[in-house]
Amino acid sequence: MGVTPNTRAAATVGVRFSQPFFQDGQGFMVHKNSGVHSIADMAGHKLCTIDDTDNDPIAMATLAQHGVRPVPFGFQEEDEMDAAILDHHCQVASAYLSKLAEGRSSLAEAKDFVLLPDVIALSPVTVAVNVHDPRLSAIVDTTINVLLQAEALGVTQTSMPKIGPSDDPRMKRLTGEDWSTADGLGLPHDWSRHVIEAVGNYAEIYNRTVGPGTTLNLPRGLNALWNDGGVMAPLPLQ
Repeated sequence: MGVTPNTRAAATVGVRFSQPFFQDGQGFMVHKNSGVHSIADMAGHKLCTIDDTDNDPIAMATLAQHGVRPVPFGFQEEDEMDAAILDHHCQVASAYLSKLAEGRSSLAEAKDFVLLPDVIALSPVTVAVNVHDPRLSAIVDTTINVLLQAEALGVTQTSMPKIGPSDDPRMKRLTGEDWSTADGLGLPHDWSRHVIEAVGNYAEIYNRTVGPGTTLNLPRGLNALWNDGGVMAPLPLQ
């Protein structure tokens, strides 16, 4: 788990990548008193990235499209960049949001550093499954959809055990009242009910592991449901 789709890896290692279960993306982190609130404010400020990654060229190309020219500064190691951020040597740091949040969590003044809303490149996070195991691939994809569908329908870890028969076909498939999805996967008819009872829906997992109030303190952002400003959308359970 936790890999970005890679065509070369798929061909050489023999894996298939699932649909995304988390949308990471390249963004920016600044000190709350830096005066930088968006891309437009970055002109003339030192922009720090990790060398030999796509972060620097993507950031510079994107900012150039907006007519903004920061001062690029590269580091070999993430720890070095984290130290430079803490010392205010870097006015702006750019990397994947998860990496920025992880680095921020180690800072003594973590609460003083904020992630800007600007996301300039997406990096979907998926599960790599043996390409010769199509059933497992289908189970992984459907599990991700179950978590998202449960959130979309308002079904939680607490409420799932109390849910009875429904006229909504989406709810029937989610709770195991409709056996078609389970039959197609070769699983017990109520398997998805047990998933939600064990770990909760997508929002519950997100909030518990990386969301606001956790060490990483990541807002839902792109990982919100499609009808709430994000890009996460469950495929039909059918």
